[in-house]
Amino acid sequence: MIWAVWHLPLIFAGVYAAGSNRVLSAVLFVGSVVSISFVLFRMRLETGSVWPVVYAHATWNAIIQGPFDGDSTGPDAAL
Repeated sequence: MIWAVWHLPLIFAGVYAAGSNRVLSAVLFVGSVVSISFVLFRMRLETGSVWPVVYAHATWNAIIQGPFDGDSTGPDAAL
């Protein structure tokens, strides 16, 4: 939850999340972050290192902020 709350000011300011509905973006972000945190936590425990988690987080950001972010800005984005 701390990880999710850390990003909320940027989402509500319109800096971090795509889309016009910032509340929906915040709710979906919190849900996805809480969900993925269980996977990352387990990865940290199983490997004994933070580096696989760092790479997983970087990959997650590259995918979410790359193709998905560009595709979720709506039909006016191409104009």
